[in-house]
Amino acid sequence: MSQPIDTLDRYRNPIPTFAIRIARLVVGVLFLLSGLMKGIDPLGTAYKIEEYGSAFGIPVDETLSLIGSIALSTTEFTIGACLLTGTFLFFTAWITLMLMTLFSLFAAYISIANPITDCGCFGDVIHVPNSATLAKNLILLFLSVLIFLGRDRPRVLRVKNSDVINLVLFILFFLSFADTNYRKLPALDFRPYKVGKSLAKLKGYEADSTLKQAEYDYKFVYKKGEVEMTFNIDEIEHLDSTWTYVRDASKLISAGDIAPATDFMVINRDGVEITPDVLSPDNKVMLLITPDIRKMQLKETSLLNSLNRIAREQGGSLMLLMSNDMESGEIKNIISNLNPEYSIAYLDETTAKTVIRSNPGLVVLDGSIIRRKVSFSDLYDLIEDEEFSEHPFDPLPKSYAWKEFLLTWWRSIITFVIFLILLFVDIKKRDKEKKAILQQKQ
Repeated sequence: MSQPIDTLDRYRNPIPTFAIRIARLVVGVLFLLSGLMKGIDPLGTAYKIEEYGSAFGIPVDETLSLIGSIALSTTEFTIGACLLTGTFLFFTAWITLMLMTLFSLFAAYISIANPITDCGCFGDVIHVPNSATLAKNLILLFLSVLIFLGRDRPRVLRVKNSDVINLVLFILFFLSFADTNYRKLPALDFRPYKVGKSLAKLKGYEADSTLKQAEYDYKFVYKKGEVEMTFNIDEIEHLDSTWTYVRDASKLISAGDIAPATDFMVINRDGVEITPDVLSPDNKVMLLITPDIRKMQLKETSLLNSLNRIAREQGGSLMLLMSNDMESGEIKNIISNLNPEYSIAYLDETTAKTVIRSNPGLVVLDGSIIRRKVSFSDLYDLIEDEEFSEHPFDPLPKSYAWKEFLLTWWRSIITFVIFLILLFVDIKKRDKEKKAILQQKQ
């Protein structure tokens, strides 16, 4: 009996089914994770795209880089989810192979030319050198070929409703996820400037037991008459006055860790570094950080003055940190229009973008401890928060963290729950279809 024309068959190839499934699992998981890690920090990925553009001499507009960031991370996440769930597998196999071919060619180029040191494949979560990126991509390309050869080949193009629903939910979930991370700051902060960290330790002003110290083999050369000899520290204590010092012959055994916030330098308007004063243990300060005040999304004088008032009422102050040249006429006019009742200082642009992914973003310091970080979209609600007005420099209670989590992520949570329910229903439906086929064969 001939099979119906709309049944599916597979390409005849010698690749075992389990190998194709393992390939789908590995490639799917890596695409999923790559998309998620970029989506956790959309602005960080946008900065990486701008860095690529700068390395190749191509200026990239900030808006275009942000759109590219969300488009790239959404594509990677969706492909990973489709591979893992078998959604539109025929088309997903084609797209995966094409993307991995392009990614591998690009990785080969940056591995040779080395325009940047980190590809940014996994955001700030994992930093991968260019040579390792090339090796990873070549392995994934091989696995993508296996997936391509083992894809389903429909004789008649037929779209399942479940596939359409899954695809829409994948995209909706991820767009909601990325949008929330953009407006509300990254859900997970993988940079050094986390809430609860001491900036003084990160800067190297205070001892940090988590940092590995450099190890040296201390040796010193002394001379007596025409004779030169090398001594260690203990032996030097027993030398008499007839020995004279010649040179330091110490050798580095292992390098220590560099303090992660060495670039955090606050310069006042007179050109004097005031970082030690800002991070003083007795100082309480709100740092409103803007990489470019011309593009700052909040310029209302009343809001900034309200933050300054709240800080002063609780024994602190507000400081506006910008990365612009404060001597330029345009910046002077902006500062004049702000009519600031608070101090203004300079912070390097790259450092400003690293400290907080928002323009502007608020970082609250108690001494040098980071108590909270707030994006521009939450500043209006913040100044209306009675608890913040009364205790702006206190640690956040755990109940507040849970409340913020639910208020921030409710859209993504609902979308994800709906997807899980529909996926469960789809799996049950497929199980019934398989059982029905087996019964027919029997």
